[in-house]
Amino acid sequence: MEGKILIIDDEVDICTLLKLTLEKRGFTVLCVHTLRDALVNASAFEPAIVILDINLPDGNGLEMLGRLKRVSKGIIVISAFDSVREKTEAFIKGATFFLAKPFRLPDAENMVLQLAQ
Repeated sequence: MEGKILIIDDEVDICTLLKLTLEKRGFTVLCVHTLRDALVNASAFEPAIVILDINLPDGNGLEMLGRLKRVSKGIIVISAFDSVREKTEAFIKGATFFLAKPFRLPDAENMVLQLAQ
């Protein structure tokens, strides 16, 4: 579990940038692009940290937040929709941080580093 990050986002560019940045910091990173792939991989991969997009091709990431919270110690929710309602729902369901898209890579990296401590 230690040092493993699961990124669930359908935007390949975001996954690639986050993966490269976090691997330079020594993390093992797995990227998936659907909720289905996240369900299949989450328990076997045992991520310490999850980066979860809300709007995915096969559903709303917030619906899976409770399950992911059981297998990880921290979840960063990312979304292109920066509404009070989405933020509130994310935190109620167990998100540790909320990051609105577009975000600065150093901001995401700092959140991961805080969770990794």
